[in-house]
Amino acid sequence: MKVFTFSVIALAAITAPTLVEAETCSTMTLVFKLLPLLSDAKTCADDTGYTIYPFTGKPTEEQMPAICANPTCTGVLQDVIDSDLPDCTIDFEATQLNVRTELTGYATRCGVYESRKKMLRS
Repeated sequence: MKVFTFSVIALAAITAPTLVEAETCSTMTLVFKLLPLLSDAKTCADDTGYTIYPFTGKPTEEQMPAICANPTCTGVLQDVIDSDLPDCTIDFEATQLNVRTELTGYATRCGVYESRKKMLRS
């Protein structure tokens, strides 16, 4: 009976939906992580119309193919993934956006993944 009760409780804990809110991003944390990418991020913005940094929200569906086809943009996305951005949110048009989740999603859509450099550091 104890095993059954424990199993039911464990199953409920595993399958219960959880909502964990990330904390709000510290401006200084983002600046220190992303400032080295500013020059390339500006070039990407000039070429595609989307500003990766400073983060200004989601790119349009029309901008994504241009971002993915641009080596400077994909390089910035690669560097963002490798920078270990904190799991935090920013306010954008009354919506909380998780910067790491958003930028990692764009990188994945463009076929950019964690580099060997980062994997070797682990």
